Amino acid sequence: MTAWTEDELARIGRTEQLQVSSYRADGALRPYVTIWTVRPVHATVDAAYHTKYDRYGASIVGSVTGSHTVGETFRLIPRA
Repeated sequence: MTAWTEDELARIGRTEQLQVSSYRADGALRPYVTIWTVRPVHATVDAAYHTKYDRYGASIVGSVTGSHTVGETFRLIPRA
């Protein structure tokens, strides 16, 4: 595994969305999926998502917020 560079981490920290993909069992990359990032200052993550993304529909926002998402996370590993 390679390490993230300071520049890569800074770019990830500044972005509003990321395009991520995972590897298939045969080593090929799956098509990417776009994920949104939120950096709330004086609000909960749930409120921040609603403020920013309700224009796409409450069902979209509801699918990525709330207590059911607390244990869901993934690790970003830089591609070698």
